Amino acid sequence: MGGRPVFGSLGHNSAAAPAANFEIIERYPHRTDCFTEGLSVNGTDPEVFESCGLTGRSYVRRYDLRSGATKQQVGLEAKYFGEGAVLHGESLLASPPLREFGSGLAQGVFVLGV
Repeated sequence: MGGRPVFGSLGHNSAAAPAANFEIIERYPHRTDCFTEGLSVNGTDPEVFESCGLTGRSYVRRYDLRSGATKQQVGLEAKYFGEGAVLHGESLLASPPLREFGSGLAQGVFVLGV
């Protein structure tokens, strides 16, 4: 390789990316003990569905976006690590599928709009 940067050897432009302008328009509370793996905002209420990956303590919860108050939370068996989850229509899809956990999510524990 001779010490050449990989991107340089592939002919890619290594120029710095342009700076983006942004403005913070809203701030919302979020639990500091959650390592977010999946996050979806639902409806005009609005409520958030979030999967948190914590070794031995993963969970999926539904909470109020503005207050951060938890409406529902389901813990996964300790042997499972909570990966991403996303809303799709009336379903909460997760990786791996939540039906494998026997946690009740597949039976409608999380009812959208409640």
